[in-house]
Amino acid sequence: MNGQATPTPVKAFDRAYINGQFVTPHGTQVVDLVNPTDNKVIGKVTMADEIDTRKAIGAAKEAFNTFSQSSKEYRMELLQRLHDAVAKRMDQLVEATVVEYGAPQDRAKGSNNLAANIFLHFKKVLEDSEGVKASGYKGLSFVSSAKEIRSERVPRRLLDQLCTRATCCGRRCFAEAPRLDESRAAGTDRGARGEVSERQFTRH
Repeated sequence: MNGQATPTPVKAFDRAYINGQFVTPHGTQVVDLVNPTDNKVIGKVTMADEIDTRKAIGAAKEAFNTFSQSSKEYRMELLQRLHDAVAKRMDQLVEATVVEYGAPQDRAKGSNNLAANIFLHFKKVLEDSEGVKASGYKGLSFVSSAKEIRSERVPRRLLDQLCTRATCCGRRCFAEAPRLDESRAAGTDRGARGEVSERQFTRH
């Protein structure tokens, strides 16, 4: 024995998941994936580019045309399957979180359990929903007949959650900024502080 440590194998992450398939990305930039505990390179990641992004967005928009017409039971089944798939790979996900992020075991387990259980949360939301129920957040209005959720004066931290709920329920989600002159009159000037806008955050 020479006492030298066995080199950590470097994995190649050179595929992108677009339109239901793992494909070779158009992007060519390769970045190092580093273990923060010892600064060793554990992977090489090929980054997607603008063309890959536009393909993914286009595929999602196309899929939503049929998904929005699907039954509540079908969507609930998909959410259950997503939970089961994550739970089945929990040990692998925890190990990857520890190596890639340097997270302690308990933190890694907690974050991945949260990721799995969030699918069950939205399955329950969907089960309890008749279309979409109001969240009770001031400034939200729901347009069920148009299959839309319109949200006004919604903090950015809540927007993703609201749009995820809308998508699960087959609704479109729009975020509209308040009028700047109204904000200034109220002494808040939300528009100048980057309040959400329809142009930036419309989800289709």
